[in-house]
This record gives sequence, structure tokens and C-alpha cells, in this order.
Amino acid sequence: CGMGRPNRQAERRRGIMDAAIALIERHDLATLKLADVAAELGLTTNAVRYYFKDMTQLLSELALRSDVRFFEDRLRAAEGTEARAYLEGRGLGAAAWARHRLGYAPDEWRKTIDHLKAESFGMQEIVDAGLAVVKEGGGDPYDRFRGRVIFPITDMRGQVIAFGGRGLQPDAKPKYLNSSDTELFHKGRVLYRYKDAREAFGNTDEGGLIVTEGYMDAIAMAEAGIGHAVAPLGTALTEDQLALLWRAGPEPVLCFDGDAAGLRAAYRSIERALAHLEPGRSLFFCLLSGGMDPDDLIRQSGPEAMKQALAHAVPLVEVLWRRERDAEPLDTPERQAGLEARLMQAAGQIKHGAVRSAYERELKSRKNDYLWQLRRKARGTGQGGGDASKGAHQTSAPAKTRGLGLLVRAVDSPHLIDVGFETLSMAVFLDEDVAPLRDVIISWPDAGAGVDRSAIANHLTELGHVRAAELLNSYPATSTIAPDGAEEREWLIALEQYVA
Repeated sequence: CGMGRPNRQAERRRGIMDAAIALIERHDLATLKLADVAAELGLTTNAVRYYFKDMTQLLSELALRSDVRFFEDRLRAAEGTEARAYLEGRGLGAAAWARHRLGYAPDEWRKTIDHLKAESFGMQEIVDAGLAVVKEGGGDPYDRFRGRVIFPITDMRGQVIAFGGRGLQPDAKPKYLNSSDTELFHKGRVLYRYKDAREAFGNTDEGGLIVTEGYMDAIAMAEAGIGHAVAPLGTALTEDQLALLWRAGPEPVLCFDGDAAGLRAAYRSIERALAHLEPGRSLFFCLLSGGMDPDDLIRQSGPEAMKQALAHAVPLVEVLWRRERDAEPLDTPERQAGLEARLMQAAGQIKHGAVRSAYERELKSRKNDYLWQLRRKARGTGQGGGDASKGAHQTSAPAKTRGLGLLVRAVDSPHLIDVGFETLSMAVFLDEDVAPLRDVIISWPDAGAGVDRSAIANHLTELGHVRAAELLNSYPATSTIAPDGAEEREWLIALEQYVA
């Protein structure tokens, strides 16, 4: 029964809005008061305020509704020839115009204003709706949108609250223009196509919405059968927009051009998101190659190419790692220390304790592995000989399980994982059954607490490392190593023999 309530409420609101439109058509808007609307609709003024917030919002919604129809008509009229050619050149025909309610704002200074005045709207209502611009030094207001393809922007109810316009002339400045902020519209709190995308997302098994950089990209994806695509309104993602994305799904995918500008946009999104990461709240990134955007890729290679690119999206931690790794050369100890400092500074922004710890472990592991690879390359040695094999072969233990005892001691005395994390990450275990045990230990979510042989052995088995699990379970019980003692130092010294 409760499931139907939002639909009944939406239907009631639509009915009241339609009645209000009919009412306003019979009255002079300049003199119509909120109490008049309430009386004629059979509502209390509080009920009208509940539905419309105030009279300004009511009149703005009505003006925007009227303008949507006006812009749609202009697109199909003789004056919309250039706009139609532009849309058709982007692969969008009349059916797509209707689906997305696309329109055209005539390239004249007051045509929209004149239309709305003919519909009985006063100048103040037109300005309040964000459809006209008032000159700072005085003078007559003029149309905000002129000579532009129009994209209606809706709220979570699907009601039009603003417009975006794409200039058709090469020298149009700016190329994309949004409505100014109004009672109804704040561009940092809205995503283009959000309502439609959420509805489409409900019919998928994806992890979240797809975020593109612009209106045309979101529309191109929808037309290609990827209906859960949205776009911010010409700015970097805000915290409010991230909240909208996570409200829909836990792992939205941010799709950017793979060029320098696209990377900068991805990095800004990471900075905005880091503090808010938690279980069930992350981001993935799809960075397209060749400087293409989704619209380009779909038109050039088809929808399947876009779907393949999305299937290879990478997690936030990967893009963060690449950003810091590539920030400067890592050819001196100081620069290598700088890498670690940057990684830990980024991870430190995460408020959720467990997620922050997981990022610190993951980023340290990536750093240690990468620096080890650099040293190995610089020395010109392979894993099987030379300096790289020095630590691994200078013991008398059998080669088959060399290093197993050290790792088992870490499992039985879990604080050793934290104490020796960096050394464990850099250590080289040649045995194919010992190495997976090390990998699981350093990536274990609860390293330092709650580690036990049974849980780790079960995880190894799930990963297909059955022999490694058997070695761990069959190894004799070891005595607990006390923190900060001589035995702990001896364990660390022994472990260092495995670092190349």
C-alpha cells in the first residue's frame, strides 16, 4: 500500500498544476494572489504552499512549461532550420527531439519575452524564471537564450526547472549556456536527465549511473540504449551531485575524454569525492582514448564500442595512484618519499576509518611494488638471478616453501603485518604457493586484528590457491611474538632478506 503513495501524490500534484494553469489563463497574473489560487482550487493556502512553495515558484513553473512548448515549436518552424540540421548532423532525428523535448531559441532579442507576455506573464515572472536578462545599467530586459539549441533541465519529479542552450554560431560565447540560478534551479544541485536515468538504471544490473561531460553525450548514450547516463551542468561535480549519484547506486562511472582536460576533470572529481568514500560509496572512471567523447565514439564505432569501454572502467584508487605516480620522476630517494607523502595525504582525506586504512594499505602496496620494479629494471637483473635473487637464495631452507614460516608467524601474530607492511610488500617469494599467501596477508581488510589461519585459508581456497591453503593449515602452531621485543626485530631482519 505504501509503495503507491508517491505515485498518488505525483498524480495529485499534476492535477493541481493543470487546474492552476486553467485558472491562470482566466486571470490577470499581475493581480492574482496566492489566496486567490487557493480559494479557486479548493485548497488552503498552506496546501498551495506545500505544492508550489510560494507564488513565485508556481508562476516560474508555469512560465517554464509554456517556454518548453514554445522552444519545441520553434525547432520545427522555418526559423529552426539550422538547429534541425545541427541535431540531424549529430544523429538525432525528430523522434529523438520529442523524447528529449529538444527545442530552439530564435536568434532574436525579445521573441521569448514577447511570447510569454502574450501568455499573460509579467516581466518580473519572466525574469524570476531565468528566461530574461536584466541589464546592469538599466534598459529593457532581453531573452537569455538566443540562437541556441535548447535542452530542458528537469528536477527529480520530471518538472522543467531550467534550460541549457548550445550556441549554433562558431563565435557563440559561451558555447553552452544554462539558466541562471532561481527559486527552482541551482545548477550545483541538479544533474541533467537524472529522473530518466534513475528510471532506466532500475532496469539494469549496473553499479551506478554514468556521468558524462555534457548534454549531447548523455543524450547520445540514451539513444544508444545506455539510458542511465546523466551530465552535470557545465561545472565540476559538486558534493550535492555526488549525493544524487550515490542515492541511485553505489558505484557510478565517470566518463571523460582521455586527454589532459579529461584527466583534470577526473582528478577534480576524486578530490571532491575522497572525504565521502565509505562502503557502498565509491567511483569508477572510464577514460576514452583518442580525445573522443561518448558521442564521438558511438557515432564512429557504434553502441557496442561504448559499452565495451564502460565495461573496462577502473576504480578510483587506480586513477588516484596513476595521478601521484606520474606527478614527477621517481629517480631519487627524496622524490620517492614525496610519492608516499602525496599518497598518504590523499588517503588521509577519507573520513571513514576502515576505508581510509584500506586505501593506505593498497596505495603503499602499489608504491612498494612499483619502486621494486624500478630498482629491478635499473639493476638490469631478472627475478631468477643477480641482485634480485640475493635475499631469496641466501638461506638454507628448502626452495619449495622458503619464506612460509615467516608468513605464518605474521598470521599467528597479526601485529607483525602492520609492523612489517612495507617490507612484506617489497619481499620476493619465488614459490608459487607462498607468494599468494603474502598477497592475501597484505590485502587483508582487517590486518592487525581479527586475522586467523582459518579465514585466510578459506579465502586462499576461494581464489584457487588450494596448495597455499593446505600449507598454512598444516604448518605447526607458532608461539606469539610480543610487540616491540627482540623476537619482533629478528622477524623483521629475516623478512628483509627477501627484499630484492
